[in-house]
Amino acid sequence: MKRKIIPAVLLAGALIVGVAPVAQAHGPEGDPAARIEKHMQMAAERLKLDDAQKQQLRPLVEEHVAQVKAIRDKYPAETPREQKRQMYDEMKAVREDYDSKVRAVLTEEQRQEWDKMRAERRDRMREHRRDRKAEGTTQGTT
Repeated sequence: MKRKIIPAVLLAGALIVGVAPVAQAHGPEGDPAARIEKHMQMAAERLKLDDAQKQQLRPLVEEHVAQVKAIRDKYPAETPREQKRQMYDEMKAVREDYDSKVRAVLTEEQRQEWDKMRAERRDRMREHRRDRKAEGTTQGTT
C-alpha cells in the first residue's frame, strides 16, 4: 500500500511528482501532514533545495495532495472502467499542472534531477501494476 502512496507528491516527486505524487500523502495508513513533511525532506535533500524554494514548493505540494485526494474521493474503489479512465484523465491534468509549477521553481540542474525522480516513480508504479496484475492472475486460478 505504501508504494501506491509514494509518489505524491514526489514532492516533491516527487516533490512530488508528481508526484506525485502523490497518493502517499493521503493514504489511509498515515497522517497526511507527516507524509507531506517526509516527502518535502526527501525532495529537499535530493534536489538540494534552498530555503526560498522550500517555501515556494510547500504550498504547491499541499495543493497537489488536496486535488488528488478530491479526485480519489470522487471515485469509489469499485469504479467502472469508463469512470476510471475519467479519473486517470483528471489525475493526469492535475499532475501536469503540478509538474509545470514545480519546474518553474527549480534550476536547470534540479529539473534534471526532478525528471530522474519522476522516471523512477513511473518505473515503481509500472512494477507495482505488474505485481498487482500477477497477483490477480494467480488468485483467480486457485
